[in-house]
Amino acid sequence: MIPYLMDDVARSEPVGQRYFISRGLGASIVLRLVNDGWLRVFSPDTYLLRGRLTT
Repeated sequence: MIPYLMDDVARSEPVGQRYFISRGLGASIVLRLVNDGWLRVFSPDTYLLRGRLTT
């Protein structure tokens, strides 16, 4: 899943909850990705992949 996200999400693009839902990933999976350090909370219901910076 992580390699797919790294390839699919454009650099510095925040990812909204709709993105995850559209790919069949529920809130519990998103929470696990946050807790495991793969996602960082950017704003409510919006995330950044680890290593990605907004411009």
